[in-house]
Amino acid sequence: MGNSTSIARRSKRSWSSLANPFSQAPPVEKSPVQRPIEKILIANRGEIACRIIKTARSLGLKTVAVYSDADRNSLHVRRADEAVFIGPATCPLLPSSTLLVALEPMQSIPAAISLMGDKSASKKLMSGANVPVVPGYHGDDQSHELLQSEADRIGYPVLIKPVLGGGGKGMRIVHSRDEFLDSLRSALRESAAAFGDTRVLIEKYIAQPRHIEVQIFGDRFGNVVHLFERDCSVQRRHQKIIEEAPAPLMSDDFRNSIGQAAVNAAKAVNYENAGTVEFIVDTATGDFFFMEMNTRLQVEHPVTEMVTRQDLVEWQIRVANGESLPLEQKSIPLQGHAFEARVYAENVPRGFLPAAGVLYHYNPPTASSTVRIETGVEQSDAVAGLPTNIHFLKKLAKHPAFRAGDLETQLLDFSERAKRDVKSFAALAAVGVCVRESFRRPESRTGGPWHTTSGFRVNNPYTRKISLDWMPESESLSCEPMSLDVTYSSDSEFLVKIHLVSNTAKRVASSGCDITVDINGISSTISYGYYLQKSAYHIHV
Repeated sequence: MGNSTSIARRSKRSWSSLANPFSQAPPVEKSPVQRPIEKILIANRGEIACRIIKTARSLGLKTVAVYSDADRNSLHVRRADEAVFIGPATCPLLPSSTLLVALEPMQSIPAAISLMGDKSASKKLMSGANVPVVPGYHGDDQSHELLQSEADRIGYPVLIKPVLGGGGKGMRIVHSRDEFLDSLRSALRESAAAFGDTRVLIEKYIAQPRHIEVQIFGDRFGNVVHLFERDCSVQRRHQKIIEEAPAPLMSDDFRNSIGQAAVNAAKAVNYENAGTVEFIVDTATGDFFFMEMNTRLQVEHPVTEMVTRQDLVEWQIRVANGESLPLEQKSIPLQGHAFEARVYAENVPRGFLPAAGVLYHYNPPTASSTVRIETGVEQSDAVAGLPTNIHFLKKLAKHPAFRAGDLETQLLDFSERAKRDVKSFAALAAVGVCVRESFRRPESRTGGPWHTTSGFRVNNPYTRKISLDWMPESESLSCEPMSLDVTYSSDSEFLVKIHLVSNTAKRVASSGCDITVDINGISSTISYGYYLQKSAYHIHV
């Protein structure tokens, strides 16, 4: 998803700054007919485009971005050396009538992409390459009767998956024979709409799996290595939420076995450049099975870079330039531990609906040797709405199973909607207004000290009325304006009354837009965002 920010955090084990991995590379072997790369067209948008521009610039290469009417002012367009307009917002990303790209002949790569894009063909190939696959049916006969009989043979529960595509579209879990035909028809309709293809495969459904993927790399000289694994088990509707490298609770023997299987998979298709081989691990037996191979560098690659100290985009550029891999398998380091959380502009209480609008307040953590930010947005960009999944990610990180490394893809259960204490948040918003005003310089207030909005009064505590219009993030809540009475008990304490309900809030400490408060005896750190929109001041708690 383009409108996202990824935050990769590494455990605090020190190391030197990221070194150029190619400084110790073997002698470069170049194709005698290939011209060196001087400029890179980035046929993508958002976060990953900005990521590629960063490495290309460090190598002295020029970059070309593409954009439509919808993203002409996007961050990747501003950062690229050149930008090419490709049409209105509804046009395909790269219409051939608008943009013509000349590529060097790289026949092995399109062949691998085509083969691995077909899940049935790829699993047949993997079976012959000593890579374990999930028991299932991957045949050409797509009659409903045969698919039903194959599901019966495999044993329920089974998983119906489209041969093409990804992202969970067209996938159905079938728990019994009676459900199969209805689930099949539903899967076929969704597959046809999403991918223009109705071929499916049937596999045994692993009830409590882990999703483990292995980063691999190959060059044109037949060298293939893996850069260890990532755990991507924490998912919602087959979409990854948190990625972790290396995978927790994994033995060295298992790591070596799954890494070698990934290398075997890449060699089976003579794969060149970056790829990810994805496996499903049965938590009951410990067995792992090949799922699919993604023939690209994925969003979660930063966690691999942080624990191996390699720049994988630089690897891609150098391999595409005809060079051999910079490191042998035994020379690739594995140090520390890293997590990546995907921050999306989405409304969690409303079923994770995507949000769109202007990003009025953007306050990412500070990047450091242990914190890495990959983003495609800046403040004021018209690409992300205020609702985000940050609160959800924080709760997820505190989940006992997550903290223990006891992960599987069914960890998250969204059967119950999140419930919000609206009055408490309104009280916090009112406190935020008061605290923000106390930060202002006295001379900036009109009317002198007799009209100040600070808490200082000579004899009596000051009480003020605040009216809040508010926007709920859950459709189950009303959004009537609220009237609040805020009493300044002292410079750091406030009594907030909303109708007949009262909450006390004490400002314990503040730093920037974060305020530590004590609300009815419970201490919390609250983040505030203030911005001006349509001539009105807004506060986001």
